[in-house]
Order: sequence, then structure tokens, then C-alpha cells
Amino acid sequence: MTDQCEALQSAMNAALLEAMKAKVNSLDKCDVTATDCPCTGTGGNKGDVDLVLLIDSSSSMDGPAADIEAAAEAALANAITSCGANVRATWLFNHGGSAKGKFATNHNTYIKAIPVTEPLYSDTESHPEGAGISIADVARFFDWREDSCRSVLYITDTGMLGNAVQPTHKQLAIDQAVSNDVTVFIHNSGANSADKPAIYAEFEELATTTGGTASLGTAAAIPLYETMLEQAVCNCGGGGGCEELEMLGATPCVSVRWGDSPCDAFETDDLEKLYITVSNCYGNISFSNLTIGSVTITDAADVPVAALPDGTPSVDILPTGPIAFGEVPSCVDGVPGAVTREFSIHTRGAIEGDYKIKLSNLCYGINTSYSMETCFGVKLCRS
Repeated sequence: MTDQCEALQSAMNAALLEAMKAKVNSLDKCDVTATDCPCTGTGGNKGDVDLVLLIDSSSSMDGPAADIEAAAEAALANAITSCGANVRATWLFNHGGSAKGKFATNHNTYIKAIPVTEPLYSDTESHPEGAGISIADVARFFDWREDSCRSVLYITDTGMLGNAVQPTHKQLAIDQAVSNDVTVFIHNSGANSADKPAIYAEFEELATTTGGTASLGTAAAIPLYETMLEQAVCNCGGGGGCEELEMLGATPCVSVRWGDSPCDAFETDDLEKLYITVSNCYGNISFSNLTIGSVTITDAADVPVAALPDGTPSVDILPTGPIAFGEVPSCVDGVPGAVTREFSIHTRGAIEGDYKIKLSNLCYGINTSYSMETCFGVKLCRS
């Protein structure tokens, strides 16, 4: 980074820090038992991978289903052999249509048998080509193993809902996948619709936002599925033979402040600016390349916010991410290093009640330095 860029970033952060300090309210954490940071790593994954292969259950998939199944089976076996992950693969089809070979279990039926007693999205909006609804159901309600790597491979030849775009369903799938740490992979063999570019764009956004990839307009083939499933199984499953070092257990402190007076409040028609501050309480490390991947909001039950008649959310967050913080410096002379960024919440005709703001995929590197000393003897000879 050039001196000019560093100076600009430093000036921007200083201004935002001052703006943050003028705010008097702090958001409470969702977990009320969580311990506060003193200044205001790797998970337990041992190679367990939960993979759901989910197929569009309309009649147009009857013909290609056998080729899809054969290619996916071979690719999955190759991926497991390649990295030795402990994979639990579940083959499901969209509620509302018919089984396709190994895709023999209705996703709605599977989830309710777990059992899940609360309503599923597909209970009220069942559709054999309902990609967003089915993916959201699986992401939120599937019986994922604790600390497992979670992925969905969705296979279709149409759009997010039939041969059309469906932004509300796309966002629902994204929100549930991000909230439940699910990576989504998409194979669309070719939507037969005038809206094909927009359909492909929706699937691309769904995959990339959740950390996956999308293959659009391509036929089922072993190499295609090998590429996707190796990423789902090996790059995430942790079975590739690499050990992970527990790095100090150091984590940054994250806080959110807002409000110009104690009487300030979030209202159902409102625009509020909030400040996210990431602090470093440690004097011997810094956090590098820190980013927050996404900022989402749900109601208290983790259900996406209600949509307005035009399909846009009644509670909107901007930006939704990623938000880059750069380097968070170490604590010096009792003063934590801190970097602040801002975002806004826009409410329009929102439902009164409690909501959750979720900061997901907070990623960073840990930099530390050590010092040592050594000594060399020097013999002086008479001149």
C-alpha cells in the first residue's frame, strides 16, 4: 500500500472513529450470556462433510436425471477418494414434483421426518421448480451435523421459480444459507426462457454470495461435477491431510453503536446509520485483511424480514457486504487498536418487533512478531 493510500485510509478511519464515539447506544448481542470483550480459529471440523444433492423435480428433468445421477455419483466417489473426507451425501428432490432415480426422497418429507415441527417455506409455496424455496428449506432445517462442512448442489434446467426470475426467493435462499453456514453450488443445464440472462444472474449471485460456484448452460458430466464436489468435499471438508495449528485463540472484538441520544429508537419507517467497530485488545498481534462477508437482518426467529408489495424487503441493510477493514493494529499503551466502518438500516412499513443483525463470514489473518538476541565474540589483537 502506498503512503498516499495509507494516509487516506488513516484519515477516513479517524473520522469514522470520532463519529462512532459520539454515539451513545450499543446493540446487545443475540446471546445474552456472551462475555463482553475486555476492551469495551479454527472450528471443530475433523473432515465431516454434509452434502445435499437437490434436484428440480419437474418432468423436464426426467430425461437427463439418469445422466446427472451417474455423473454426480462418479464425481462424488472421486472427490472422497481424493481427500478422504467423511461425507454424508443425501439425495433429495423438490417438494411438489416426482422422484428421479437416486433423487428418491421429497425434501419436505425428509425434513419433517427429522422431525421439524415448525412450518417449512415449501408448505405454502410448493413448486417442483422452486429453487429458492427448496434451498432455503434445506439450509435452515436440514439435520446438519455439528461442526460439519455444509454444502448443497442444486441441479435444474429452469429459473428460480419455473421459467422466471424470483428475487424474493433468491434472497431467502441466500439469507438462510449464509445464516446456517451453507455453501450453495448450482448446475443449470440451460433455462429455456427469454429471461435466461436474468435467470443465470440470479443463480450466479446465489452461489457466489454463499461461497460456491455456478455452472450455467452446461450438460451434466463427470468433470463438471468433480470440480464442484471437490470444492464442496475437499476444500471445505478438511480431509486433505493438512493439520491446522491452533493460532493463539485470538479473536477481534466487534461492537455496533448508533443513536444521537438515549431517546433515539429504531422505528418501522426510519433510516439509521450504525457504526461497526472491530477492536484488537492484544499488544503482540494484529489482524490483517479483516472483512465481514455479509450483513443480514432477520426477525427474532431467524426468519427473513417481510417483503413489501413490490418484492423489496421492508427492512433493508446497506451495504450488505463484503465490508473491508484492512489491518486492525495491536493494542498500544492500554489503547486497543480499532477500525470502524458504517452501514445503514432502512425500514419501510416494517413489522414492529425484535430483529437480529447478523455479521457473517468475519475473516482475518493473525500477524505476530517475535524478538530474540544473540551474541558474537570479538577478539581484539594488539595493533
